[in-house]
Amino acid sequence: MFSACTTTWAAADSDTVITLEQIEVKAAKPLQPDVVSPSVENRLTDNPSVTLIRRGPSAPEPVVRGSSWNDALVTLDGARVQCACTDHMDPLTSYMGGNTLAGIVVNAGSSALASGTPTLGNVNLRLLQPQPGPQQVKWDVNSQVSSIDSGISGDGKVTWTSPRFAATLAASGKRIGDYAEPGDEVIPWSGVRAANLFSAVTAQVSQNTRLRGTVLYDKFWDAGYPALPMDVKFSELVHGAVGIDRFWQNGTSLDAQVYGNRTSHAMDDSHRADTGMQMDMPGQGSTIGGLMLLRTFAASHDLGIRFESWYGTQAASMTMYTAGNAPSMYLETWPNTGTFGMNGSLSDEVRLTDKWRVNGTLLLENRLIDLYSETGREQVEMLQPGAPVKRDFPNPGLQAGIRFVPSVDHEISFSVSAAERVPAMDELYGYHLFNAVTNWDYIGNPQLEPEDIYQADLSGKIYAGQFSATGTIWSTFKNNLIDAAAAPGIAPVTSGAYGTRRWGNQGSELRTGIESDIRFKPSATIEFGSIARYMYGKAFFTDNDSQIPSSGGTALAEVHFKCVNVSPELEWAPTQNRLDPTYTVTKSAGYAVPNLRFSGQVPGLAHVQWRAGIENIFNQEWRTNQDWDDFDTKAPLYRPGRNFYLGITIQG
Repeated sequence: MFSACTTTWAAADSDTVITLEQIEVKAAKPLQPDVVSPSVENRLTDNPSVTLIRRGPSAPEPVVRGSSWNDALVTLDGARVQCACTDHMDPLTSYMGGNTLAGIVVNAGSSALASGTPTLGNVNLRLLQPQPGPQQVKWDVNSQVSSIDSGISGDGKVTWTSPRFAATLAASGKRIGDYAEPGDEVIPWSGVRAANLFSAVTAQVSQNTRLRGTVLYDKFWDAGYPALPMDVKFSELVHGAVGIDRFWQNGTSLDAQVYGNRTSHAMDDSHRADTGMQMDMPGQGSTIGGLMLLRTFAASHDLGIRFESWYGTQAASMTMYTAGNAPSMYLETWPNTGTFGMNGSLSDEVRLTDKWRVNGTLLLENRLIDLYSETGREQVEMLQPGAPVKRDFPNPGLQAGIRFVPSVDHEISFSVSAAERVPAMDELYGYHLFNAVTNWDYIGNPQLEPEDIYQADLSGKIYAGQFSATGTIWSTFKNNLIDAAAAPGIAPVTSGAYGTRRWGNQGSELRTGIESDIRFKPSATIEFGSIARYMYGKAFFTDNDSQIPSSGGTALAEVHFKCVNVSPELEWAPTQNRLDPTYTVTKSAGYAVPNLRFSGQVPGLAHVQWRAGIENIFNQEWRTNQDWDDFDTKAPLYRPGRNFYLGITIQG
């Protein structure tokens, strides 16, 4: 006999606090807690500060208020990972499985510097870490299929806990077929296969001390990108970390870890008979490092001291094979380099009264970038005789803010910061890096100077019964802008490229925007959620205009019936201008794309849950101005057409 079923809704633990990033971050309930699989991509889109560069069925790259790759830092439990692909086809998000993701912390604007990293934004992907507790074993398995790409994915996880120890083992895999646009227009060689293995151990060595360790292995292969005439043969990450958490009775805490990782990547176009020039493009990166955060509460002070040090290497090359007996061409697109960085920050928040607090952060960093490769040095000398092959960048930063907290449920704050953004290795020494979005080759400039970054944020939040809202008005000004200008004297090497552009310091840029996240639960059975953003950008004294991400957002409702949750959802955006005249597409049309999602519990089986849905219900052609264009035809690459999916999760 079946018992009555009850549906579940992921609890919103509004008191959860994450402290590794030096500032308290109140954990937000995911916008889509149980109607879609908990992938990295889905969780990233829950944050109004983040948009995604999508390259087809895999490897979405986070964009924080218009900043990505060199401007925005993406870390794994605070650890830096040097990706291996010059064309950004293996961002850190591509190495993460949804079943090993504990949460994502996004710091944008002034809070990025307050978290101890002098960047325009940082995204920290937090891995699961089991906690000691009652002796028990928990497990779950999950699977999902989708119609648009004949995709199938699955994962499993088992966690054992005892009063002194805890351990988790997890694995996942997926096989996604060719990418299909609206109208069932399939793009050949555009699927992906992937596998992920993960383990984590925690030991309670004393009442106030825990040791922890994690190991992650991920590999994806046969990955095709609709925007490129070649594919990823494989991309691989191996990552390991050990850490300690120490707490004292006076409220002082220590969070420290050491880590190491390695990435590798290779392209393969050998199966594409219509490719005019075939290429090999291997790349690799490695990083070792450590970080610690000491935090203490003394009188009216909340004091944090953060220290980080890391050493990373990266290298990538390209060999182009021409038809007939013509000789092949070899070049190092990322000449072998080493980067040594060290930073320290002192952060304090002072309670002036019960309602007023002031805060500030002083950050000091130094970064040394050294070009090791002899071939790379020859390439630099050929293009810029006498240019330096080693650069040393001191990098200061300062943040100050004020908060008004009339109650625990209401807050308004204002924060400003000034810092520098150090040129990245590829901006200094990159050699004929092709960008499929602009269709130009890019050359590094070893004489670049850092950008000056000034940021301001006005934020507020309110919790009133079943209503909650957070919002931010922000602005970022970049001076001594690192941008690329045409270099007519340097011929491109990529077939079909418009020409070559060289990085340089030129002009300035202003970005500003508004973000909001609103939740409302009028009854026990109905919930509403919405995230929205508006962004504007303008460049000054330069040939290019600001390249900004899409305005728009997501709105959804969740209706809880006895055995089923029903969630209509709308992704929307107004018409966007892609303002940079070098980009092949100057506008992307506005859109309002509905999805419909369902989830529930199998009657009588409390440990079995299912989910299903229809995405892009009306099979609309739509895209954002951050989606890649089609490389071969210059036609826009649209998001996938109508998709039906079905998934099931079994817990024990």
